[in-house]
Amino acid sequence: MNDSFHNFLPTKIFTDIFNFMEKQGFIYGYLETNIKDAPKFVIGLWDLTKAFIQKNNIQPKFLNKYLDKNGEWDRSLFYTNFEISKLDFWRSEGYMK
Repeated sequence: MNDSFHNFLPTKIFTDIFNFMEKQGFIYGYLETNIKDAPKFVIGLWDLTKAFIQKNNIQPKFLNKYLDKNGEWDRSLFYTNFEISKLDFWRSEGYMK
């Protein structure tokens, strides 16, 4: 691994990350930077998301930590410049919907 690749990571990686993810059963990994987008950039997104969740009977596993006291999305977004995942996730029926 050359120095320009791992300079943006918080630490050097001393393991085969692909092997690690496979052994742990992980399908998606990222460096998390949580930001809150300006309201004008997400107009209608929460309403559309709620409707999709209800229509498809989805039980989100982690959504509650991004809801405010009124049960509304707090506009948190994941912004990352590093992602690693199984391609099957992006090709799955659930993601394609």
